Amino acid sequence: MDIQSPSSWTWSNKQRQSHRSVKSFTDAIVACGRRGRWDSVKVLLRELKHASLRTDIVIYSASISAAAQAWKWQHAVTHLQELENGGLQTDVIACSAVINACERVGLWAGAVLLVSSMRERRIEPNAVTCNAALSACEKGFCWVAATSLLQSMTQATSNPDLVTYSALASSLESRGHWQLAAQSSTMLRRRGLKTDVVYCNAVISSMEKGCQWQISSDILETMCQDNQHVSSITLNSVMSSYEKGLRWRETYAMLCMRRSSAGGAMTRRLDHFAYNSMMSACERCSLWEESLDTLSMGATAGDPVDSDVVSFTSAIGAVQWPVAIELMISMEEKGILANVVAFSSVINSCGDADVSNVSDVDVPVVWPVAPEVWPMALRVLELMAKAKVTPNDVSCNSAIIACGRGGQWEVALCLLSTMLSRLCAVDLYTGYSTVWACETAGEWEVALKVLKLIPETRAKPNVFGCASDVNICYRQGRWQLGLHLINILSEVAMLRI
Repeated sequence: MDIQSPSSWTWSNKQRQSHRSVKSFTDAIVACGRRGRWDSVKVLLRELKHASLRTDIVIYSASISAAAQAWKWQHAVTHLQELENGGLQTDVIACSAVINACERVGLWAGAVLLVSSMRERRIEPNAVTCNAALSACEKGFCWVAATSLLQSMTQATSNPDLVTYSALASSLESRGHWQLAAQSSTMLRRRGLKTDVVYCNAVISSMEKGCQWQISSDILETMCQDNQHVSSITLNSVMSSYEKGLRWRETYAMLCMRRSSAGGAMTRRLDHFAYNSMMSACERCSLWEESLDTLSMGATAGDPVDSDVVSFTSAIGAVQWPVAIELMISMEEKGILANVVAFSSVINSCGDADVSNVSDVDVPVVWPVAPEVWPMALRVLELMAKAKVTPNDVSCNSAIIACGRGGQWEVALCLLSTMLSRLCAVDLYTGYSTVWACETAGEWEVALKVLKLIPETRAKPNVFGCASDVNICYRQGRWQLGLHLINILSEVAMLRI
């Protein structure tokens, strides 16, 4: 029988007479299943059904495994039901094959249910069976079922192994349950099992999501002491832990070790993720000089890493508005398309600009030179429109703030009106930013009118955000407006209850 041709998996009449045995069918089904020839398996199953042969548990297990290999979990379940309806005794191999079929497509509920039904039938699941169910829980992001399975394994005769704990750690990592992931490390050591890079990566990733940079660092140190393989994924996860914990010095130290040939186990090829972790740490710690140094470091490394939009966005978030504009121009020169986050960061830098010494700053010729910074923010909004990037609430709020600081309350109102007409996500910060822009220009009546719009935006009012409005009214001798504002706030609060 030629195994290369799909049509050769069926027999001729002469072959049927000489090979009509269950074992021959089983061998053919196994061969087809390994090669993913599900159509040929169905032909063989039809041949078997028409033949006067008595099926056994082995051929059913083979057909279930073939269905699992072809991602046909429905057929795997159907074959298991046919097995039981035919009066055959289900065994652990057949059940494990069905669980494996569920695991491949992430059907954790079916896998867990089948494990429970095995115990009801007095079929004890082995470690392979439970590991497949745990892997299904991992793919289905169900850590509760995964921990329950591990507990049942420790109470039964099936001993958890490293694969078991790796699957559990991965399911916990997807939800950021770092405490349980740390407990799994303790349980693993008590059983005398040694970790590997797959397990450690899953635990470190859990620590990263939980901002537990100390534990991530300890795991990495233990891996190096035990001469375990340290991958780039391992180092990137540890660097991300440092970044989330605002440990920019540790992030920079690891970046340097990875670049140096003397880094030992930590000498790994740098990628975008490593540099971006350092850039993000600098941004969050407001270290604009270190951010720019890191941006240039990637281009001058022995194995250069081109900066991407994430790198530039992090750098823009750490610098002042003139440098932010230069970085955006540099992005355009490098052919890097800016996204809404990058544009919003530039506009935000304009909103936070110190306008006291703005005339002393060198601004690129392509940008409007004015003693105010608000035209820069509007220019970025124009660039967003040309790039067909839809502004979000952050970019619009930052532009409104920039206009407010420049005394352009009319432009701020225009931006708010544009957001409302385009059904943008107008939040509480948007409303109060516009109110503040009107206040700074002394337009108290307009500010109160804008405040009345807050209930229509469905933004929950903030008493602390409006308290300054009341104080300003009283300080300007407009106590009637202050009382009117308090009444408006009361109405707004009633509308939100």
